[in-house]
Amino acid sequence: MKIFSIVTNPVLAFRLYRFAWKRKHQPTLGFQIGDVGRAATDLHPEGYINLAGEIWPAEAPHLIEQGSSIRVIGSTGARLRVERLNSLTDIAKGT
Repeated sequence: MKIFSIVTNPVLAFRLYRFAWKRKHQPTLGFQIGDVGRAATDLHPEGYINLAGEIWPAEAPHLIEQGSSIRVIGSTGARLRVERLNSLTDIAKGT
């Protein structure tokens, strides 16, 4: 009986639809933890990186030279925290 009244109430049905649509269409930031890219500038400690053709502001705990391979380890707002990848085996292993 309660299910029938929920379905027939158009206001409640509209609100449920909007809630479900908003959850399904959450915006994404365009990166994930573990993504690999390159340093677009020197990071000492802040600079810019290139991830999949997009330039992002980033910070690193140590100097990372321009052109070095990097991996995303976190974010603070829109600024990404990154670390240097030391070798191709790091990239292949994902560590």
